[in-house]
This record gives sequence, C-alpha cells and structure tokens, in this order.
Amino acid sequence: MVDVGYLPEYGARELKRRIKTDVENKLATEILGGKVSEGSTVTFAYDSKDGVSLRPTKSSKEKKAVKGK
Repeated sequence: MVDVGYLPEYGARELKRRIKTDVENKLATEILGGKVSEGSTVTFAYDSKDGVSLRPTKSSKEKKAVKGK
C-alpha cells in the first residue's frame, strides 16, 4: 500500500487518504453487511491488483456462545 499511497510531493498525506478510502470504507461496508460484528478482530491484506481485502474472526463473545451450545 505504501507503493501506491506515497507521493513525494505530498508525503504521507496520500497514504493516509488511501487508508481512509480503501480500508475504512471496506470495513464500514462489511460492518453494515453484518460480516463483522462487535468485538471481532479483522485482518487486512493489500494486493496491488485486488486492493484491500479483510478477514474477520469471531469475537470472544461469539466463540463462547458456540462452545456453550
């Protein structure tokens, strides 16, 4: 992400913008779509071809609920 988000004339400002648009928007979409719940841990990956992807894991509450069944 640094390779596409860094412009010498703007310094890290462009990287900050890319994080906001790519990461925050993707996370918000996943939360609103119900794929990420409160307390979940999310791992992000970036590929220059595919952009940002994320992998949510179950929250500790969800894990306890599954064990209790």
